[in-house]
Amino acid sequence: MRPGRADAYHPRVSRLPDESTAGARVWLDLPGEAVVRPTPGEALDALASDLMAQALTCAGMFGDFHLAVGGDAALERVCLRLMSDPVLRAMPWARTHLWLAHERPGADGPAVYSIVRDYLVDHAGIPTEQIHPIDLGPGDAAQRYEEDLRECLGARARGRDRLDAAVVALDAQGRLAGLASFGEGSPDAPAPWCARDPAGGVTMTGPFLRAARLLAVFAVGADQGRALARWADGAPPTAAGETRWYLDQAAAGA
Repeated sequence: MRPGRADAYHPRVSRLPDESTAGARVWLDLPGEAVVRPTPGEALDALASDLMAQALTCAGMFGDFHLAVGGDAALERVCLRLMSDPVLRAMPWARTHLWLAHERPGADGPAVYSIVRDYLVDHAGIPTEQIHPIDLGPGDAAQRYEEDLRECLGARARGRDRLDAAVVALDAQGRLAGLASFGEGSPDAPAPWCARDPAGGVTMTGPFLRAARLLAVFAVGADQGRALARWADGAPPTAAGETRWYLDQAAAGA
């Protein structure tokens, strides 16, 4: 495998025939590329298959795989598929660094990590030192998490210090990892990697998520399809990474 190939890697995605996307209005304008399947399960299958290909490619190139995950209830579905699908048994979990795309306070502690712990961490076999929860304790939680990210990713060669993949399930309010928009970075003042959100949580910033080699967004159902409108034409093109939206037909045609 040639050096640098993972930086240019684009997972293979097959699509439905054009006539099966009749009525889709929003997804064509999304920043990045849409992957549409008839059902939520098939959309999730496509995401999982592409994620495994990305993981194997990056682990082979760099020796490890840096993955961030985020979402609310739909994240449970994504994590469960990663743990239960026999096709995904080749995922290089032992070489994976697991990050959170966002965290928020919950009734019984960090809300997002509790999902990831119960559905993924407890079963995947990821080494403890490679699991990176967000500490929402006193002080600047966003700065602490950004420093952790920079320390780990900075061990790579210059230019490769970014996430290999980020998998985020759109939440019920149409937010992506707590974000209402991707926002914009500036060449003169690069965006931070992490920031506090108004609810007292921490989120990776839009520019940092979009710089991931693969940003995979999972959104299914008509309600989430309507919520996709806020993301249509809402972010400038980026050459840093690839954004893919994994939708079912109900979301694509909402």
